Parts: sequence; structure tokens; C-alpha cells
Amino acid sequence: MLEILFPIEDTCISKYNAKVNFGKSDSLLIGSSSSGNDYYKTLLKFDISSIFSKVSISRVLLRLYVYKKDKTGTQEVSAYKLIQNFNEMEVNWNNQPSHEELGSSSIISDGNLNGYFDIDVTSIVNQWLNDKNEVVHGIEVIASQSASSFIWFRSREYTEEYMWPRLIVEYDDSKLVTDSKQDGDVLIESSNLYQLGNNFSAAYKVKKVGTKETLAVLEISDDGFVWFSEKAVEVVNGECKVIATSSSRKYDRISLVIIKEPELFLPTGSPVMAQSNIINENSAALNYTSNDVNIPVDESGQIMINKTGTANISVNTRAVMYSPNISFNVVGQVKDDEELSNALDDASITNINIPAGDFTIFNHNIDVSRNINISGMVDKQGKPITNLILSDMYMYILTLENIKVELKNLNIIGLTPNAEGINLKDNSY
Repeated sequence: MLEILFPIEDTCISKYNAKVNFGKSDSLLIGSSSSGNDYYKTLLKFDISSIFSKVSISRVLLRLYVYKKDKTGTQEVSAYKLIQNFNEMEVNWNNQPSHEELGSSSIISDGNLNGYFDIDVTSIVNQWLNDKNEVVHGIEVIASQSASSFIWFRSREYTEEYMWPRLIVEYDDSKLVTDSKQDGDVLIESSNLYQLGNNFSAAYKVKKVGTKETLAVLEISDDGFVWFSEKAVEVVNGECKVIATSSSRKYDRISLVIIKEPELFLPTGSPVMAQSNIINENSAALNYTSNDVNIPVDESGQIMINKTGTANISVNTRAVMYSPNISFNVVGQVKDDEELSNALDDASITNINIPAGDFTIFNHNIDVSRNINISGMVDKQGKPITNLILSDMYMYILTLENIKVELKNLNIIGLTPNAEGINLKDNSY
């Protein structure tokens, strides 16, 4: 498989015309004059951000179109990595960038005239790819100064694109990288499967064996430091999902977003960060929403438990349109009998959650339209550990769940009790 990159800047510089800029020229020139008083170098710069470093690169060629050659026979041409920047519309011989001492050479012959000439620059490109901190300044092409001959190439300003300079990146199809790793209860397999335009698409297979709600977020980056979420899928227990890149990038990865606990039980009045219940090691940008106005969540992920109730906190990826959701419940629990009594009087509350311990409700009339659900806590064996005494009340309760209830002088309508957890004593109903 091949990837072709055209230069983003190209020009030549002249020793004799030391202050002249040739940035607009449709020609690139190297070599020396017969008199020896002039000498030309060619400078080229490429954007290599699309080169996919995870695929094995067999070689990279700098290809130039030779349209004129003064001297018959062969001549050595060399390419060097520039270590200083240049601007094609400003550079000249006097302010030219410096280059490394070691380069790559190739022999040009008469057979290259009116055709292509290649120099192997694999070592230069690999240096750029292997060091994320190195700035790509470009390549310098020169001919031997002892050979009194000019060689002309076409620049990117020429009208015919097929004559433009280019990098030819050759990938080794037999060495496409395939990685596999286990991250908790999630198995991630990656492989670079096919070419998408001038870029390679990386595909990931994600399989989960655990029960925790999980998002697999495909992230891409041009520099390996700043990452963007491109796609996301929810992976459920025993299921395998495949997700592949579709955008130009240099790096990609799968980031996992995992819900730690399906429910958090917390007292009212206490704030909590949604992130405290989420594994998100790569800090993928997330959105949070709540379905309960009494337990809202803001953009930062802070959840305020203003009143008792149960809120479903939904989590998805911020930058991905139509991202799937994973979620967990936040259960706000009353702290004492007074707060329990106030909750019964609050028309905005339909779900009352009571922690473990003894609680009493007395002297309340609850209208049928309220449809109140009251729930408590259970131990590891599933036995109710919340005790509730209801006294001197006329109320409509939709459900009582996980509560040991003692009823005294009550009218209770519509009660759907947990038969194992309710004690009925001295009841009037």
C-alpha cells in the first residue's frame, strides 16, 4: 500500500544570487555552473501528519521530475534532513537553513530525463516519526559541487501536478500491526485493516466479559498529546463490538469509560462528582444528565442531592454525535425523621429513600394523587435493615420496598408490600 504526500513548501537557493528568493518559480534547481561561481540547492517541506506510524513502513522515497539535465552520464544527488526552518517566500542563500551532516544519496542518469528520479529518505522520515517532539523542517537536495552541471526539477508551482515533487510512503502489507490487550474485564484487539483514501483505517474489536456498564471511545490525535473522541460504542457483557477510524490522524486509541457501581446511596445535602463513580483513565470528555430535578448534575459532573429520591445519571461522550449512554443511579436518602416528614409534605417528591436504622412517620394525610414509593436498605443477604413505624396516618402509598414496617392506627390504600419484610400489628385499614 502506498501513501503520496505533496510538499507544502518548495524552492531553491542560489549562491551567486544570494539575496534572491525563488519561491514562486515552477522549477527547482541543483548543481553548479560551469564557471564554478554559482551553486544551487533545493529545499522541500512536507506535512507528514497523515503517515500512520503503527503500520510497518518499508521505505519512503523522495520523487522528483527531471525535465532538464546539462551533463550527460551519471551524477550523485544527496538529500539531507534540515534542522532549521525555512519559508519558501523568504529564504535565500544568505539566510538558508542548516542541515544534518549525514544524508542519503542516489545516482541520477540520462534515463531519468523527462521522468522521475528517486532518493530513499526512509531514515529521515523515521527520525521524524520516532520523535514526537521533533519539528519537521524539511529536506535539502544537492548535487556534487565538483560536477559542473545543473539539474532542473519541477516545483509544486508547475501547472501539471504529475510533475510535482512528492514523498512516496510504502507500507509493508505483511506487517500490519495487530495488538491485543486486556483492560480489566474488557479485551481490546486492534488491527490496521484497509486504506481509506490516502490514510489507513484502524479497526478495534472490543469484547467485555464483566457486568459493569462500559463505553468504548475511539480517540484520534495528530501529535499523541491532544486527543479527540471520534466514535463511541456501548459494550455489554459477552458482546463483541467493532469500531474503526474514518478521519485523518496519526495516532488512535480506545479509551474505556466504565461505571464502577450501579447505585450510589448518599444523604441529602451532600454533593458528589460523577467522575468518582467512573473509570476514565484517559480523561475522555463526557456529558452528564440527570432525570430528576431534585438531584441535578452540572457540566463539570457535580451532582447535588437536594432532596430524597432516585436520579438516573446518564453519561456519554461529549464530542461524538449520537453517542450511546451508560448510566448509574444516585439515591438521595433522608437523614432523620424530620426530613422524612418534610419529604411526605413535598409534592415534588414521589420517591422517598430511607437508610438503615429506625424511622417513624406519624400524623400525616397523603393524597391519592401523590403515588409515593418508599424504599429502604437491605443487608448482603437481602434482608431489610430499615425499620419504619407508621402511626396515625391516612395515606396512599404505591409501594413499600425493603422495609420492615410496623403499622399503627392506619388507613393505607393501594399498598403493595414486600411480604417478607412487613410486620402488621394492631392494624386498622
